Amino acid sequence: MEDCVALYMTIMEPLYAIIHPLTYKLYQNDLVKYAMAALGSQFLDCPEHRKIGNPFHHYCIKMIVAPHLEADLSSMQAIFLTEVFARFRSPKLDVNLSLAFRRLCKELVDSSDGDRSSIYARLNPAEINDAVRFDQQSNSPETSRDVIIENMWRQWINWEARQRLRVVCVAFDTHQAIYYEQERCQPTATTENTFFAVPCPESLWIATTSQEWFALIHSSDCVAVPFRHPEALAYETLGQLPLPTRYLALTSLLAALPDWDRRRVPNPDPSAQFFIDQIHNLFDNFMPAHAHLALYHTPLRQLLALTGESWVLGRKIISHSDFEAMKPVIRSWTVSQFGELATWYACNFLRDSFSEDYGTTRPFHISDYWSIYTCTLIVWAFGQRHSTVLPSSGNSVASASRRTSSLTLRGSEDAAEVLKLALFWIDTVISRGPKQLGSLPILTDAAVVVEAARIKLAPNKFSQPPALLLDACNVLDKLREQGARLF
Repeated sequence: MEDCVALYMTIMEPLYAIIHPLTYKLYQNDLVKYAMAALGSQFLDCPEHRKIGNPFHHYCIKMIVAPHLEADLSSMQAIFLTEVFARFRSPKLDVNLSLAFRRLCKELVDSSDGDRSSIYARLNPAEINDAVRFDQQSNSPETSRDVIIENMWRQWINWEARQRLRVVCVAFDTHQAIYYEQERCQPTATTENTFFAVPCPESLWIATTSQEWFALIHSSDCVAVPFRHPEALAYETLGQLPLPTRYLALTSLLAALPDWDRRRVPNPDPSAQFFIDQIHNLFDNFMPAHAHLALYHTPLRQLLALTGESWVLGRKIISHSDFEAMKPVIRSWTVSQFGELATWYACNFLRDSFSEDYGTTRPFHISDYWSIYTCTLIVWAFGQRHSTVLPSSGNSVASASRRTSSLTLRGSEDAAEVLKLALFWIDTVISRGPKQLGSLPILTDAAVVVEAARIKLAPNKFSQPPALLLDACNVLDKLREQGARLF
């Protein structure tokens, strides 16, 4: 378990930054520890060992729904971490947010202005000195300057941790809403109407004693800095913000994009372009942003239903007419500007995911496999619109697809060749730009990209793989064999 916790702290905690190091070390909470271990287990090198995360997760679920669970900060942290595992790594296929997480988000958002002013006003060194003088004048024998500072430090830790938890809960809420095309549990919470504090300087957060913390407070500005207006951020400013705040900035900009009816493909909304341009300016080199934008421009549920042959996220569409109605939506989408934009963004994400150094130059995110899968479906659908008019046999992309469709993988050399061909296909799309794909004459079907995704997501890389991953691999197998028939 300790190895799993260490992996969580190394890979995932920098993104969330909600666990106070000293508090966790001195007062280890089993529920938080198991929740961290469950997530950390997914980064173990050996696939066989990753399944240890499942019993850790089951323990957390059991404790969270127990009637005697204390409503303290540790429980709130565990609820959030357990939700992340449940939505992306659980052996049970269920993308719906839990009641516990919904309640947590509501409590954090509703209490956003709770103790901010009182806590930070009392952090002023002058206020602390006044409190000491008052106690001395009242002849209080048990209160000293050190005791007051110690108590205020503990209050500050609790307040700061709650602020950080609010940030990541709201950001994750938007993340899952886009990835699964479903409602946010707090759809009205924005940086305009909810207080989101920029995390304090790292030196304050990792201080090991109240005196060290107070000395840092005494020599620096300790006022809570609210995070607002991500649409006005400059790239240089973004780079100075802590990683959780950058996560919030991205999801806030995504949440500001206007919603659209997935049952019909609209023309691009001019009001969306400002936010899309800002995402490009700030996150052009952050590939998950491209995956989010690809999914925003995609009627995801219809695409999942088509490729899953009426199965969508573990549920079957009973009505035949409802299922048939989705097919023309996808056909119209693939030849629309929305379809072209989605394909271009998807290719940008997949180029990074299919590269040789993927997972070594940066840690893979716990939801990356879903991004790879859905971006592959987008590319496959786009390729299908061209597959009825095959280019000449001398065309390199067409040859790549035919070579892949007839290739039986025999080992790492064949897999490397597939990935190379897929990257060539993807680079061809990217080179044209997001608004010129409709005039691209050379593309045939994207079988090579589907095969590359199968290699990346092969279930034999996981022991007892997440249900979503197993479902994704089954669909990719079908697309490889009979994708054109579905279209």
